[in-house]
Amino acid sequence: MKRLILITDHYPYTRGELPFIQPELAVTCQHFEVTIICKSPVQEPEYSLPAGVKLYHYHRNATTGEKLRNLFGCLLDRNYYRSVFGKEHAKGSLRAREAEVRNFRLSAHLFQKYLRSEGFFDQIEHTIYYSYWYNYGALALALEKQRHPRMRIITRTHGYDLYNERSPAGVQPYKYFMDRHLDAVFFVSRQARAYYLKHFATQKNDHYKMAYLGVPDNGLNPPAKGDTISLFSCSNVIPIKRLDLLVEALSLLHGRKLRWVHAGGGPQEEYIHQLAEEKLGGESRSFLCIFGIGAQ
Repeated sequence: MKRLILITDHYPYTRGELPFIQPELAVTCQHFEVTIICKSPVQEPEYSLPAGVKLYHYHRNATTGEKLRNLFGCLLDRNYYRSVFGKEHAKGSLRAREAEVRNFRLSAHLFQKYLRSEGFFDQIEHTIYYSYWYNYGALALALEKQRHPRMRIITRTHGYDLYNERSPAGVQPYKYFMDRHLDAVFFVSRQARAYYLKHFATQKNDHYKMAYLGVPDNGLNPPAKGDTISLFSCSNVIPIKRLDLLVEALSLLHGRKLRWVHAGGGPQEEYIHQLAEEKLGGESRSFLCIFGIGAQ
């Protein structure tokens, strides 16, 4: 049976990717011998894995010597210069952008070294490498593929790891370099795919595939009794999620009692809560916001 090496940021140490990775594992475990490498800083896994799935944990801080070697390595790395000075990044501080690219490169090289030391590149002809995020884990694999051109590498990309505007430094480091070494990139929306094709793609369009995120379909809820509408939503409470539009839409349901539960947290919590109080409050309305357990 072929191996699938899945690189995660959270699962199974924290909830993070849990609702989306578990349905994938239910299928992939039927066809692959699955190994998960999680890069979470948390030391103990919170969730159990399906039978037969192996788990490795990676997390480490760079030493001063490693940081210095990386700094000198940047000076000889044309892809570093392209990420820092290229025209494709969003507006932002040059200093912040340089630090982001340099640290991204360092993290990738340290992770590549770990993967080598654990023997994950010993059976490349029988292995598919799958980075759940398009971050330094994918770069580590792309760097190794220079030594093993027959490696098969795929990645998902979501939001923070795709859009220049979602990065505090306005840059997605090493995207052009990684793209040339990937066998496929999977997107969670058509908008995301279109953005990537415009900004980063170097291969034929059939390398860029749609793979929507989702959870098992448990069917429709039974019809509610009475005149109360109950709604549940889940996301980080940040501007890009546009929860203010949800509040505005709910405010248009005149003459209906409303119970809205939102699970999530973020910098807009107070603003959204106040807006909901203003738009949805009153004797005929009720709402409840639960913050702090949102998904990305």
